[in-house]
Amino acid sequence: MIWARLTTRIQAFAKDVHGGLSIETVLMWPLLLWAYGAMFVFFDGFKQQNLALKATYTVSDTISREMNALNTQYIDTMHDLMNMLSRARLDTKLRVTMVKWDGVAKKNKVVWSEARGPGIVKYNTNSLQAVADRIPVMPHGEQVVLVQSWSIFEPFMWVGFGGITFENLVTTRPRYVAHICWTQGGTLTCGT
Repeated sequence: MIWARLTTRIQAFAKDVHGGLSIETVLMWPLLLWAYGAMFVFFDGFKQQNLALKATYTVSDTISREMNALNTQYIDTMHDLMNMLSRARLDTKLRVTMVKWDGVAKKNKVVWSEARGPGIVKYNTNSLQAVADRIPVMPHGEQVVLVQSWSIFEPFMWVGFGGITFENLVTTRPRYVAHICWTQGGTLTCGT
């Protein structure tokens, strides 16, 4: 008798639908809020990635049109331009390298390199080989401007991932001269 009564009450409880909508709302509301916020975070992330890439292309194209020798102040200005164009909330990193293809040695060589930002070092010929597969094929003696940038994206809310670093690498041939020179302390480096 007690067992039958208990079974009947459990079955009645299982079939009861009063308050079901409230429970479903309580369970789904956090997921809906997360999904709504995640849409904004993902959109902001793609926007930041796009701005960083466009800023890298702008810096590379600006340097490729230069006819005079570059110096430290010029690269500092390009780094400031990169920060402004990318609208990054955190400081960007920038490395500008003049690369020359040596057809005899069959490898890319660094003519000059400059870096701005914490943790970024100038390339030398050996360290450049790490990105050699990303540099286009060139004839012997050809030079290109290699611009690398790093922009850190920090989402404004946690949606399953923390900060992401967007890295961009752009190569551009000099537009009006055969090579772009570097001057520092009265020394001119052109790689001719």
